[in-house]
Amino acid sequence: MSGSTRSTIVLLVLTMLAFWGSDHELNAQVDSSKVYKSIEKASENPDEVFHLKLKWNRYESFPAEVFQFKNLISLNLDRNRIDSIPAEISKLKSLEKLSLEFNKLVYVSPEIAQLNNLKELRLGDNEIATLPESMGELQKLEILSLWSNNIVEVPGSFKSLSSLKTVDLRHIRHTEAEQGAIRAMLPNNIELKFSTTCNCD
Repeated sequence: MSGSTRSTIVLLVLTMLAFWGSDHELNAQVDSSKVYKSIEKASENPDEVFHLKLKWNRYESFPAEVFQFKNLISLNLDRNRIDSIPAEISKLKSLEKLSLEFNKLVYVSPEIAQLNNLKELRLGDNEIATLPESMGELQKLEILSLWSNNIVEVPGSFKSLSSLKTVDLRHIRHTEAEQGAIRAMLPNNIELKFSTTCNCD
């Protein structure tokens, strides 16, 4: 075999290996847009789970299995029967969107403030009366939905939420004075949603 022929074969083999390698790498890429709808399926490859939607599962408490998904970006637990957000929520460091609307929440752990990437928090239609003061540390929070809860006052620390764009407090029994106090606390440039004031006793 001549030297030129040998060089041609070597070059051809290297080209094929490079092509196969790039194709293999492409196939091995994780689909970061995939939404998992069961913990069982998601648990097969926990490091590849970025979006989890667990609506209508009748959970009585926050499912502990969720905390294995360290790369979660969005978590939807709407329409369950969950009564609290536990301290372990702080393990989901990459979380940007968290929704627990239409549950039975009465307690939100102060550790929620450790979700440094959280941009959207939806807790509408629950039974929350108070929120932790630590929530003022959520510096990336843009959307806060609290409609139809029992929240009369919001923590004073909310004035530190520099990225906040929208706060939804509709369907909550507020007096005009209570609404005024909340408006005075929050920046003027945010969209603040209230229902009509009441003459509450």
